[in-house]
Amino acid sequence: DSQADTLLDQQRWSDEVAAANKWPITRTFQGVSSGAKGTRELLTELLAELRTTPKADRPARILMIRLDRTGRGIAIDSLAAIAEIRKLGVMIHTREDGDVRIERAADTLVPFMRILTGALENEARSDKWKAVHARRRAAGLHLGLVPFGVVLVDGRAVPYEPEAAVVREIFEKAASGWGYTRLARWAKERAPTKRQSDGSDRRMSWAPSTIKSILWGKTVRSVLIDDDQIRRMEAARQLDFRARAPKRWPWPLQGAVHCTCGKLLSGHCSGESKYRTRYYICRWHGGKGSYPSHRADDLEDSFRDLLKRLAAKPGLVLKSDVKISSGTFQAREAAARKHLETLDHRRRKACELAEDGALSGPQLRERLDEIDADRSAARQELERVRRERAENTRYANQSTSLRATLKKINPPKVWSKAPVELQQQIARVVADILGGLYAAPARRGELEYGAKLRKSEDEITKKWISLI
Repeated sequence: DSQADTLLDQQRWSDEVAAANKWPITRTFQGVSSGAKGTRELLTELLAELRTTPKADRPARILMIRLDRTGRGIAIDSLAAIAEIRKLGVMIHTREDGDVRIERAADTLVPFMRILTGALENEARSDKWKAVHARRRAAGLHLGLVPFGVVLVDGRAVPYEPEAAVVREIFEKAASGWGYTRLARWAKERAPTKRQSDGSDRRMSWAPSTIKSILWGKTVRSVLIDDDQIRRMEAARQLDFRARAPKRWPWPLQGAVHCTCGKLLSGHCSGESKYRTRYYICRWHGGKGSYPSHRADDLEDSFRDLLKRLAAKPGLVLKSDVKISSGTFQAREAAARKHLETLDHRRRKACELAEDGALSGPQLRERLDEIDADRSAARQELERVRRERAENTRYANQSTSLRATLKKINPPKVWSKAPVELQQQIARVVADILGGLYAAPARRGELEYGAKLRKSEDEITKKWISLI
């Protein structure tokens, strides 16, 4: 931001110089651009345009504040850029030196010293900040932006509720297979505002990149999340996982239905914008002409008919699994207790500041009210964790008859109302139960399935019922 503020001053100088010398400005290259590792990107753009401009149309001069505007990295890169500008027949004019004329060997000393000085200043500034960061790391202090779910107390990152509870829920859902886009939508609807360093609140702009920074952030992992949660999340999501943009059209059977040639069908829309029709098509099917296609509505209706015919064996039972490990509850309870201790420390510190005269009576009252509100929220979180832990233990050993469950629910109706991601999961499990789902090009809109059930039919059926 501080660099951007100087752009107006630089623009004003160049306008004044051009007006005084009656030079028309034909092109402006402006913006915040780093030159720490070589020539600036703006200079690269300028050189590219000079090369493509016919010699007769090239400008007589280039105006810049100082020669180190070309870059502050290795001086030889900037010198090479200046030499190319001269070779193209254009002169550089700076506020410090006026027209930079390079006609003799001695004339190269001025630009060389200007650029070298800028590079040395950059290195000194970089070394200074590296030393500052090393001292903060050695002292255990936080570096960089403060992530969601965390606040700084005396320079150290500590959990901040209820933001921290949302972050833990994000890790749990990521471990169950939720993607970045789906998590971003969930957080946008349910996450509270983010507490800023000045005490104000700001609404977060939740995007897939926001979720990715939370899941892989070192501070969040070290302060809020236990090792078990991290392992489960990483097991469900490899490091090369990529965020995908939300799809405009729903494809509930994506990843579950194959063409009879063996390739999976993919979604495709056709028709005018107001009358778009969804299709499942095979882009790999051999032969000439258009791809074999199936109306999506017909294929999905056929899948609902299959769901009506599914049944479970009388003795097939689904045992309730503990959804959250006891270690997760212990970590959350420990974090809540630690947060309460931190608030007690802040309360004592505020009283000490008031005794020393650093805080007035109204300021002390305001600060204590804020701390008391945080203490109340922390106690509620602690009680909620203990209550969830007791409920989790109580339900851990329950079991459910799958045959009775199928009689109580309406699988086609449940599937139709489920989110698209869950519809796709259910469709893939049903495909496993039936030995595969297929759509023949000659029988459009009809689903066929394998003749034999898989050996692991009980396990697959249990998984399907748990998804329902």
